[in-house]
Parts: sequence; C-alpha cells; structure tokens
Amino acid sequence: MILAVLAASVIVGALVTLTGESLFGSRALANAGLGMAVLCLVLYWVFRLLGRRAARRREDGRD
Repeated sequence: MILAVLAASVIVGALVTLTGESLFGSRALANAGLGMAVLCLVLYWVFRLLGRRAARRREDGRD
C-alpha cells in the first residue's frame, strides 16, 4: 500500500510541476511539485528495495 501511495504522489508531483507555472503562474508551485515528485520517487525505490530484501529473507528461511 505504501508503494501505491508513493507512486500516486510521484504522479501528482509531476502534474503540479507541469501545471504549476503554466496554469497557476507560480514558479514556486512548480518547484515544490518537482521536489515532491523526486522525493517520493526516491522513497518508492527505497521501500521497494526493502520489500525485496525482506521477501528474499523469507524465501531463504532466515526470518
């Protein structure tokens, strides 16, 4: 569920980045959207990596 929320946040951040300046006339909003998208993308990959490690440990019987 965390991965789904982070993926949705990346999409929302990208949309805010694309529409922030052109639609709302705010460069700060576009920058905030970009920051949100990048941060959520990094967190997505971190949680995905942690999930894969945990799954591998369960398969190996170490947990």
